Amino acid sequence: MPVGTAIRAMCRAPKSREGDHFQAAVGLRSQLESYTPDVPDWTCDQHTNRGKALGRGLDYFRAESTKLVPAPAEKDPYEDEAYRLWELKRKGVQPTAATRGKGTVRTTANCSDRKRGLAPIRTIGACPRFASISPITPMTPIPQPN
Repeated sequence: MPVGTAIRAMCRAPKSREGDHFQAAVGLRSQLESYTPDVPDWTCDQHTNRGKALGRGLDYFRAESTKLVPAPAEKDPYEDEAYRLWELKRKGVQPTAATRGKGTVRTTANCSDRKRGLAPIRTIGACPRFASISPITPMTPIPQPN
C-alpha cells in the first residue's frame, strides 16, 4: 500500500528533469573531471563520522541539520514529541514488558544492532533502519455500497 501511494503521488507531481541534470552536474562531473564537491561543515552531524568526532549529537541535529529554507509557515505538531522519544532511544530505553508484543513495534536503530545482539521484536518495512516505537492501529474496513 505505501509503495502504491508513493507511485501515485509521483505520477501526479509536476514533472522535471532536474534530477538527471543534477546527476550529470555532480556525478558525471566527478567521473570525467575528478570533481569533488565541498561538503559544508553544517552537514556533519551525528550521522557522519566527522560529526561524531566533533561531538555533535541530537541538539546539533535539531538546531542545524534540520533547518528548512524557507521555514515552514506552521510549527510541526509532532516535532517536540519526536525529539523527546529520540532522546529516550539514544539513552537506550526499550519498550516496557507491558507493551512488548501488545500493539507496539520496535525496530532496531540500524542494521549493525543485530551484530550486537539487539534483534528487533518486529520490523516495519524492508530495512530495520527506521527506528520507532509506535502503536499499531487495525485497518477499519471501508463499508461497501449494497
